Amino acid sequence: MKTFAKAPLALAVAALFASSYALAYDSNTFDTDSYVDSEWENEIEVEIEHEIEFEADIEIEDEFGIDDPNNYAAATVDRKQLNHSNTVTTDKTDNDAIVNGDSGNGASGNIGINVGAGNLNMQANDTSIAKGQDETDGESGPGMSASSFVFPGGGNWGDDEDDAAMVFAKAATFSVQSSSDNTYYDDGTNNNAVLDNSLQGASGNIGVNVAAGSGNAQSNGLALAVGSNSSADATSGGLQVSYDNLADDDLVVYGSRYGVYVVNNTNNAQLSGGALSGASGNIGANIASGNGNMQSNTLSIARSQ
Repeated sequence: MKTFAKAPLALAVAALFASSYALAYDSNTFDTDSYVDSEWENEIEVEIEHEIEFEADIEIEDEFGIDDPNNYAAATVDRKQLNHSNTVTTDKTDNDAIVNGDSGNGASGNIGINVGAGNLNMQANDTSIAKGQDETDGESGPGMSASSFVFPGGGNWGDDEDDAAMVFAKAATFSVQSSSDNTYYDDGTNNNAVLDNSLQGASGNIGVNVAAGSGNAQSNGLALAVGSNSSADATSGGLQVSYDNLADDDLVVYGSRYGVYVVNNTNNAQLSGGALSGASGNIGANIASGNGNMQSNTLSIARSQ
Protein backbone atom coordinates (compact mmCIF):
# COMPACT_ATOMS: atom_id res chain seq x y z
CA MET A 1 0.00 0.00 0.00
CA LYS A 2 2.81 2.42 0.73
CA THR A 3 4.37 1.94 -2.68
CA PHE A 4 1.09 2.55 -4.44
CA ALA A 5 0.51 5.74 -2.45
CA LYS A 6 3.86 7.31 -3.47
CA ALA A 7 3.54 6.74 -7.20
CA PRO A 8 1.12 9.57 -8.00
CA LEU A 9 3.27 12.03 -6.04
CA ALA A 10 6.43 11.08 -7.96
CA LEU A 11 4.72 11.46 -11.30
CA ALA A 12 3.38 14.86 -10.33
CA VAL A 13 6.82 16.18 -9.42
CA ALA A 14 8.32 14.87 -12.65
CA ALA A 15 5.65 16.63 -14.65
CA LEU A 16 6.63 19.98 -13.13
CA PHE A 17 10.25 19.71 -14.31
CA ALA A 18 9.51 18.17 -17.72
CA SER A 19 6.30 19.73 -18.83
CA SER A 20 7.10 19.10 -22.48
CA TYR A 21 6.88 15.38 -22.03
CA ALA A 22 3.68 13.49 -22.73
CA LEU A 23 3.79 10.28 -20.68
CA ALA A 24 1.42 7.37 -20.95
CA TYR A 25 1.51 3.88 -19.53
CA ASP A 26 0.59 1.29 -22.08
CA SER A 27 2.31 -2.05 -21.77
CA ASN A 28 5.52 -0.35 -20.64
CA THR A 29 5.59 1.98 -23.72
CA PHE A 30 6.52 5.67 -23.40
CA ASP A 31 5.67 8.36 -25.99
CA THR A 32 7.72 11.60 -25.84
CA ASP A 33 7.54 14.73 -27.92
CA SER A 34 10.34 17.32 -27.88
CA TYR A 35 11.32 20.07 -30.33
CA VAL A 36 13.65 23.08 -30.50
CA ASP A 37 12.61 26.29 -32.28
CA SER A 38 15.67 28.44 -33.02
CA GLU A 39 15.83 31.45 -35.31
CA TRP A 40 19.04 33.29 -36.31
CA GLU A 41 19.26 36.34 -38.46
CA ASN A 42 22.58 37.67 -39.77
CA GLU A 43 22.52 40.80 -41.91
CA ILE A 44 25.59 42.47 -43.39
CA GLU A 45 25.20 45.65 -45.36
CA VAL A 46 28.07 47.23 -47.30
CA GLU A 47 27.67 50.50 -49.15
CA ILE A 48 30.39 52.14 -51.20
CA GLU A 49 29.68 55.51 -52.70
CA HIS A 50 32.05 57.63 -54.74
CA GLU A 51 30.75 60.84 -56.18
CA ILE A 52 32.65 63.55 -57.99
CA GLU A 53 30.81 66.61 -59.14
CA PHE A 54 32.27 69.40 -61.21
CA GLU A 55 30.51 72.48 -62.41
CA ALA A 56 31.68 75.08 -64.88
CA ASP A 57 29.62 78.19 -65.51
CA ILE A 58 30.06 80.45 -68.51
CA GLU A 59 28.33 83.81 -68.17
CA ILE A 60 28.10 86.37 -70.92
CA GLU A 61 27.18 89.90 -69.85
CA ASP A 62 26.36 92.70 -72.27
CA GLU A 63 29.16 94.99 -71.13
CA PHE A 64 30.54 95.58 -74.60
CA GLY A 65 27.48 96.96 -76.38
CA ILE A 66 26.64 93.69 -78.09
CA ASP A 67 23.40 94.01 -80.04
CA ASP A 68 22.50 90.38 -79.34
CA PRO A 69 24.22 88.91 -76.25
CA ASN A 70 23.23 85.43 -77.43
CA ASN A 71 25.87 85.68 -80.17
CA TYR A 72 29.04 84.31 -78.69
CA ALA A 73 31.59 81.55 -79.20
CA ALA A 74 32.84 79.70 -76.14
CA ALA A 75 35.45 76.95 -75.88
CA THR A 76 36.25 75.26 -72.57
CA VAL A 77 38.61 72.49 -71.52
CA ASP A 78 38.10 71.26 -67.95
CA ARG A 79 40.36 68.32 -67.01
CA LYS A 80 40.60 66.59 -63.60
CA GLN A 81 43.11 63.83 -62.81
CA LEU A 82 42.76 62.31 -59.33
CA ASN A 83 44.98 59.62 -57.83
CA HIS A 84 44.10 58.63 -54.25
CA SER A 85 44.78 55.79 -51.77
CA ASN A 86 46.61 53.36 -54.05
CA THR A 87 49.43 50.94 -53.26
CA VAL A 88 51.87 49.78 -55.93
CA THR A 89 54.58 47.19 -55.39
CA THR A 90 57.19 46.48 -58.07
CA ASP A 91 60.10 44.07 -57.74
CA LYS A 92 62.96 44.14 -60.25
CA THR A 93 60.65 45.56 -62.93
CA ASP A 94 61.60 47.41 -66.11
CA ASN A 95 59.13 50.05 -67.32
CA ASP A 96 60.03 51.50 -70.72
CA ALA A 97 57.87 54.17 -72.42
CA ILE A 98 59.58 55.20 -75.65
CA VAL A 99 58.54 57.22 -78.71
CA ASN A 100 61.15 56.90 -81.45
CA GLY A 101 61.76 55.65 -84.99
CA ASP A 102 60.71 58.88 -86.75
CA SER A 103 57.27 58.77 -85.13
CA GLY A 104 55.13 61.69 -86.22
CA ASN A 105 57.82 63.34 -88.31
CA GLY A 106 56.27 65.85 -90.70
CA ALA A 107 52.79 65.36 -89.26
CA SER A 108 50.32 68.25 -89.15
CA GLY A 109 46.96 68.99 -87.58
CA ASN A 110 45.75 68.13 -84.09
CA ILE A 111 48.25 65.55 -82.78
CA GLY A 112 47.99 63.72 -79.46
CA ILE A 113 50.43 61.03 -78.30
CA ASN A 114 50.18 59.21 -74.96
CA VAL A 115 52.70 56.50 -74.04
CA GLY A 116 52.79 55.00 -70.55
CA ALA A 117 54.63 52.13 -68.88
CA GLY A 118 54.01 51.09 -65.30
CA ASN A 119 50.99 51.51 -63.07
CA LEU A 120 48.20 54.05 -62.57
CA ASN A 121 49.57 56.63 -65.00
CA MET A 122 47.08 59.25 -66.21
CA GLN A 123 47.50 61.04 -69.54
CA ALA A 124 45.23 63.35 -71.52
CA ASN A 125 45.26 65.68 -74.53
CA ASP A 126 42.23 67.96 -74.79
CA THR A 127 41.34 70.47 -77.48
CA SER A 128 38.26 72.67 -77.69
CA ILE A 129 37.65 75.05 -80.62
CA ALA A 130 34.69 77.37 -81.19
CA LYS A 131 34.17 79.98 -83.90
CA GLY A 132 31.27 82.40 -83.96
CA GLN A 133 29.82 83.53 -87.28
CA ASP A 134 27.41 86.40 -87.75
CA GLU A 135 24.24 86.04 -89.75
CA THR A 136 25.47 88.22 -92.63
CA ASP A 137 28.74 86.33 -93.07
CA GLY A 138 27.20 83.37 -94.89
CA GLU A 139 29.19 80.24 -95.41
CA SER A 140 32.83 80.18 -94.41
CA GLY A 141 35.15 80.97 -97.23
CA PRO A 142 38.65 79.71 -97.93
CA GLY A 143 40.85 79.74 -94.85
CA MET A 144 37.97 80.47 -92.51
CA SER A 145 38.30 77.37 -90.33
CA ALA A 146 39.11 77.96 -86.66
CA SER A 147 42.10 75.64 -86.96
CA SER A 148 43.77 78.06 -89.38
CA PHE A 149 44.31 80.42 -86.46
CA VAL A 150 46.08 77.82 -84.34
CA PHE A 151 47.95 75.98 -87.03
CA PRO A 152 50.62 77.64 -89.17
CA GLY A 153 49.74 78.47 -92.75
CA GLY A 154 46.24 79.70 -91.90
CA GLY A 155 44.55 82.14 -94.20
CA ASN A 156 42.02 84.92 -94.25
CA TRP A 157 39.57 85.24 -91.35
CA GLY A 158 36.91 87.08 -93.32
CA ASP A 159 36.22 90.65 -94.28
CA ASP A 160 35.53 92.97 -91.36
CA GLU A 161 33.24 95.06 -93.56
CA ASP A 162 30.99 92.05 -94.06
CA ASP A 163 30.92 91.09 -90.37
CA ALA A 164 28.18 93.37 -89.12
CA ALA A 165 27.05 91.42 -86.10
CA MET A 166 29.02 91.10 -82.87
CA VAL A 167 30.13 87.70 -81.64
CA PHE A 168 31.78 87.60 -78.23
CA ALA A 169 34.60 85.04 -77.81
CA LYS A 170 35.47 83.31 -74.56
CA ALA A 171 38.12 80.59 -74.11
CA ALA A 172 38.95 78.84 -70.84
CA THR A 173 41.29 76.00 -69.91
CA PHE A 174 41.36 74.40 -66.46
CA SER A 175 43.57 71.60 -65.19
CA VAL A 176 43.48 69.95 -61.75
CA GLN A 177 45.91 67.20 -60.75
CA SER A 178 45.77 65.67 -57.26
CA SER A 179 47.81 62.86 -55.73
CA SER A 180 47.39 61.81 -52.10
CA ASP A 181 47.75 58.85 -49.71
CA ASN A 182 49.55 56.70 -52.27
CA THR A 183 52.33 54.25 -51.46
CA TYR A 184 54.94 53.04 -53.92
CA TYR A 185 57.29 50.15 -53.10
CA ASP A 186 60.02 49.91 -55.72
CA ASP A 187 62.73 47.29 -55.34
CA GLY A 188 65.30 47.30 -58.10
CA THR A 189 62.96 48.95 -60.63
CA ASN A 190 64.12 50.72 -63.80
CA ASN A 191 61.90 53.42 -65.35
CA ASN A 192 62.75 54.87 -68.76
CA ALA A 193 60.67 57.55 -70.51
CA VAL A 194 62.16 58.68 -73.81
CA LEU A 195 61.05 60.94 -76.67
CA ASP A 196 63.68 60.40 -79.34
CA ASN A 197 63.95 61.43 -83.00
CA SER A 198 60.21 62.03 -83.28
CA LEU A 199 57.81 64.76 -84.42
CA GLN A 200 60.51 66.59 -86.36
CA GLY A 201 58.99 69.23 -88.60
CA ALA A 202 55.52 68.57 -87.23
CA SER A 203 53.04 71.44 -87.11
CA GLY A 204 49.74 72.23 -85.47
CA ASN A 205 48.44 71.54 -81.99
CA ILE A 206 50.80 68.89 -80.63
CA GLY A 207 50.43 67.18 -77.26
CA VAL A 208 52.86 64.47 -76.16
CA ASN A 209 52.85 62.57 -72.86
CA VAL A 210 55.49 59.95 -72.07
CA ALA A 211 55.54 58.38 -68.59
CA ALA A 212 57.36 55.45 -66.99
CA GLY A 213 56.71 54.48 -63.40
CA SER A 214 53.61 54.74 -61.24
CA GLY A 215 51.01 57.37 -60.43
CA ASN A 216 52.17 59.99 -62.93
CA ALA A 217 49.68 62.59 -64.23
CA GLN A 218 50.19 64.41 -67.52
CA SER A 219 47.88 66.63 -69.55
CA ASN A 220 47.87 69.09 -72.44
CA GLY A 221 44.92 71.41 -72.98
CA LEU A 222 44.05 73.98 -75.64
CA ALA A 223 40.93 76.15 -75.82
CA LEU A 224 40.38 78.46 -78.78
CA ALA A 225 37.44 80.81 -79.34
CA VAL A 226 37.04 83.25 -82.24
CA GLY A 227 34.46 86.02 -82.34
CA SER A 228 33.52 88.92 -84.61
CA ASN A 229 33.60 92.71 -84.09
CA SER A 230 33.60 92.39 -80.33
CA SER A 231 35.84 91.66 -77.38
CA ALA A 232 37.51 88.39 -76.44
CA ASP A 233 38.24 86.79 -73.06
CA ALA A 234 40.82 84.06 -72.45
CA THR A 235 41.38 82.28 -69.12
CA SER A 236 43.77 79.54 -68.11
CA GLY A 237 44.01 78.00 -64.64
CA GLY A 238 45.91 75.07 -63.19
CA LEU A 239 46.19 73.33 -59.82
CA GLN A 240 48.57 70.58 -58.72
CA VAL A 241 48.28 69.05 -55.24
CA SER A 242 50.45 66.27 -53.81
CA TYR A 243 50.46 65.18 -50.16
CA ASP A 244 50.81 62.16 -47.85
CA ASN A 245 52.49 60.00 -50.49
CA LEU A 246 55.22 57.48 -49.68
CA ALA A 247 57.93 56.17 -51.99
CA ASP A 248 60.00 53.28 -50.61
CA ASP A 249 62.83 52.67 -53.08
CA ASP A 250 65.00 49.81 -51.88
CA LEU A 251 68.07 48.23 -53.35
CA VAL A 252 67.92 44.59 -54.30
CA VAL A 253 70.92 42.63 -53.07
CA TYR A 254 71.47 39.01 -53.89
CA GLY A 255 74.51 36.83 -53.84
CA SER A 256 75.95 33.72 -55.33
CA ARG A 257 79.19 31.86 -55.11
CA TYR A 258 80.59 34.36 -57.60
CA GLY A 259 79.88 37.43 -55.47
CA VAL A 260 77.25 39.90 -54.31
CA TYR A 261 75.12 41.80 -56.81
CA VAL A 262 73.25 45.05 -56.15
CA VAL A 263 70.33 46.22 -58.31
CA ASN A 264 69.62 49.94 -58.04
CA ASN A 265 66.46 51.86 -58.79
CA THR A 266 66.88 54.07 -61.85
CA ASN A 267 64.64 56.77 -63.35
CA ASN A 268 65.44 58.19 -66.77
CA ALA A 269 63.38 60.88 -68.56
CA GLN A 270 64.89 61.95 -71.85
CA LEU A 271 64.21 64.21 -74.85
CA SER A 272 66.84 63.40 -77.45
CA GLY A 273 67.75 62.71 -81.06
CA GLY A 274 66.46 66.00 -82.43
CA ALA A 275 62.91 65.28 -81.25
CA LEU A 276 60.50 68.14 -82.09
CA SER A 277 63.20 69.95 -84.06
CA GLY A 278 61.63 72.21 -86.66
CA ALA A 279 58.18 71.72 -85.16
CA SER A 280 55.79 74.69 -85.02
CA GLY A 281 52.44 75.61 -83.52
CA ASN A 282 51.17 74.95 -80.00
CA ILE A 283 53.43 72.24 -78.59
CA GLY A 284 53.13 70.60 -75.18
CA ALA A 285 55.52 67.79 -74.25
CA ASN A 286 55.54 66.01 -70.88
CA ILE A 287 58.19 63.39 -70.09
CA ALA A 288 58.23 61.79 -66.63
CA SER A 289 60.04 58.90 -65.02
CA GLY A 290 59.46 57.66 -61.48
CA ASN A 291 56.42 57.97 -59.23
CA GLY A 292 53.82 60.65 -58.56
CA ASN A 293 55.00 63.24 -61.10
CA MET A 294 52.46 65.81 -62.28
CA GLN A 295 52.86 67.76 -65.52
CA SER A 296 50.46 70.04 -67.35
CA ASN A 297 50.52 72.41 -70.32
CA THR A 298 47.50 74.62 -70.91
CA LEU A 299 46.78 77.37 -73.43
CA SER A 300 43.71 79.54 -73.95
CA ILE A 301 43.32 81.79 -76.99
CA ALA A 302 40.43 84.15 -77.63
CA ARG A 303 40.35 86.32 -80.73
CA SER A 304 37.92 88.85 -82.06
CA GLN A 305 38.41 89.48 -85.77
